[in-house]
Amino acid sequence: MLTEYLQSGTLRNRPLPANTPLWRDPFSQRAIALTPRLRDDLWQLVLAHARYGVKDYLESATQLTRQAGIPTAAVFFPRAALTHGSGVDTRLQPWTLFTQVSEWVPMVYAQCGEIGCILQELALVMQFFGRSPRICPAFAGNWRTGTPKRLPLENQILGAKQSFPMLDCVSHFAYSWLDPADDQRRRECKL
Repeated sequence: MLTEYLQSGTLRNRPLPANTPLWRDPFSQRAIALTPRLRDDLWQLVLAHARYGVKDYLESATQLTRQAGIPTAAVFFPRAALTHGSGVDTRLQPWTLFTQVSEWVPMVYAQCGEIGCILQELALVMQFFGRSPRICPAFAGNWRTGTPKRLPLENQILGAKQSFPMLDCVSHFAYSWLDPADDQRRRECKL
């Protein structure tokens, strides 16, 4: 079917014989030569299937809640929709196609020791859609404590708010980063 589709752009409705080897052209006895053109076409087909599979799953998974008027959200990495030369980010999250959700939650987790790289990630999303849907960035880090590569959480949030004053919400990756001691007590059931 792939051969037929790649050659003609259409598929005819015709049954395949049982036990047809899928690495062969089912309508001849010769093996398919994996030419560079066929390899590229198959790669593009695989990428399209993966991208639209994520989009279709999200739309299907949120359909009932949207019909009931319940807000839906999508959480994603802003750079996970970018291509890299002829390759793609392995996270493959085509967030630019997530148009059926009412809130986007970009995970802005860049680590560079200053606010610039975080704002760059957030800017990718803000420039794409602006205020619609609602954008509620998720930050990673500890409150009042930074690392050489990551600012304290409050500095990240303040930097984002100063650069994008229209933001009216934020999210955070893990409770354990907010209060590690309390999280440890919670896990040990010693609250």
